[in-house]
Amino acid sequence: MDGIEKIKARITADAEKHASDITASAQKQADRILSEAEQKAGLVLSEAEEFSENERRQILLRAQAGARQLEKRSVLKAKTDCVTDVIKAAGESFSSMPREKYFAALHKIALANLQSGSGVIRFNAEDLKTLPD
Repeated sequence: MDGIEKIKARITADAEKHASDITASAQKQADRILSEAEQKAGLVLSEAEEFSENERRQILLRAQAGARQLEKRSVLKAKTDCVTDVIKAAGESFSSMPREKYFAALHKIALANLQSGSGVIRFNAEDLKTLPD
């Protein structure tokens, strides 16, 4: 091997080593970037899962509150229907009573609910016609 061949071989070897070093450095940098990206992706995924879980809980709580509200409305309607039926039955019962018994029942109700102070009991025109003394 003559001098030029040795120089060429040395330059080629140096270039290959330099290229190898650059490739290794680039690979390390790529590995580091990939690792950082995977960590960030893991954090983003974790945050997204936490957010999704919080949203799921909130939706569940709202649904449960809505169900309780519907239950309360249903119970209230049932109670209101019962009260309406009782008032209707009482009205029918009062309207079918003989007048003397009707006024005696009104008198008893008024006495049971007396309060201090003054007050007025108003009768309709039909009751005023048959009002006992």
